[in-house]
Amino acid sequence: MHTVLPANSSNGHSIADSIYFTLRKNIVNLKLKPGESLNAKTIAEKLGVSRTPVRDAFIHLEKEGLIE
Repeated sequence: MHTVLPANSSNGHSIADSIYFTLRKNIVNLKLKPGESLNAKTIAEKLGVSRTPVRDAFIHLEKEGLIE
């Protein structure tokens, strides 16, 4: 997986929202390729967060049809 920008809540968003926006941007800009596997544990470790906000971001992305 390509590097994802660090998530933080300094912009008024929750950690999950920041992760969601970062992942969405990387998907839309094709930095994350169609069919590329997303692993919550790996992303959480890279961002220094627990898996819960990453899973929350995944749920949001699934509802938009951006990931399965």
